[in-house]
Amino acid sequence: MYSSHKLVIEAAEPTLVDWGVYRVARHPMYLGIMLFELGLVSSTLSIPALLLMMAIFVANDKFAEYEEDSLVQELGDEYKTYLSKVKRWGLV
Repeated sequence: MYSSHKLVIEAAEPTLVDWGVYRVARHPMYLGIMLFELGLVSSTLSIPALLLMMAIFVANDKFAEYEEDSLVQELGDEYKTYLSKVKRWGLV
């Protein structure tokens, strides 16, 4: 964890992290939140939980789109290549 913090936070210039979980999904934290919500919906079978999951997906998708636009501006072609190789939500 310390080495990851040092690599990303304390780097002199922005660095693309494309290893580990980022090889599978561009936004693993958002994906985890949505999978949690999917588990909530499937365990409760409730309409409010389904609506909440849908709202969270839409919000996370917008956040991810905004972040990706910012990263394209900051990292340029390196991030564009990453976008073409790795899907936003992993296997989906």
